[in-house]
Amino acid sequence: GSLAALAGRPFVYGPVGGCVDPVWRLVPHLGLDGAAYEVGRVIGRGAARYLNPLARVSWGQADVILAQNAETRDWLPRRHRGKTTLFPNAIITGDISVAASVRGRTDPPVAVFAGRLEPWKGLFLCLQVLKLLPDWRFVVCGGGRDEVRMRHLAKRLGVDDRVEWLGWLTHEQVLRQVAEADVFLFPSLREEAGAVIAEARAVGLPIVCFARGGPPLLAGPEGVCVDDSGDVQAISKRLADAMVRSLIRRRGGDMDGKPEPLHLARRADALRDMLATEVQPSQDPGRVPELA
Repeated sequence: GSLAALAGRPFVYGPVGGCVDPVWRLVPHLGLDGAAYEVGRVIGRGAARYLNPLARVSWGQADVILAQNAETRDWLPRRHRGKTTLFPNAIITGDISVAASVRGRTDPPVAVFAGRLEPWKGLFLCLQVLKLLPDWRFVVCGGGRDEVRMRHLAKRLGVDDRVEWLGWLTHEQVLRQVAEADVFLFPSLREEAGAVIAEARAVGLPIVCFARGGPPLLAGPEGVCVDDSGDVQAISKRLADAMVRSLIRRRGGDMDGKPEPLHLARRADALRDMLATEVQPSQDPGRVPELA
């Protein structure tokens, strides 16, 4: 909720998120702490939906609700969805000047992950995928409470010699690592609108992610959004296949995606134009501003 709802109209609420559920069949793979956190999060969020009066006032007072993804829009009470528009808050600033360099056809393929090493980020799936792709290397940018567990998993899977754990880096260093890779692998179990997806797209890297939450809205035409149904083996196989397809397209020069619609100025223009025409609640809850 927001106290701004009490300040008068017009009132724009968002971009809001927080309503993407994890892939529940994969929760046991998050470890005891990770699984307990996800269950507690869902219980707390569900209680807040019915018991938080400030949130309910905000939903009712809003002329326009900006949702970061379809799951958040659909989580809102039905009577408010008609004035909801999908509008992820991830943007690209003008200081991203790193350009991806396509590696040679004979170079070992490299996948990269960037983000906090939390259980729900799906790094365990990245390691399972690496086991299916014996010729690939994997670069991990970031740190977090799940790092030790993931290092142990890499050893159990026999892929630790092909994983480079770089820890926390500067923003420029992360962008450089992303630009030098072949594929950005990001199988997060629940992601609202990850800025790292927009940045990977900005440097020209194909993105492999789940068709869940915010990443499908940000990955662009070169992104491959994978179905997350089935067990770990089935999901890992689909992710691996998507990475191979992305590698072939990238090294074959068959990529023409443009990230310009995600730049700050363009996003601001899109928001201003939308608000200029939507003083009244939107009647089209599925309309998405141009992102491709």
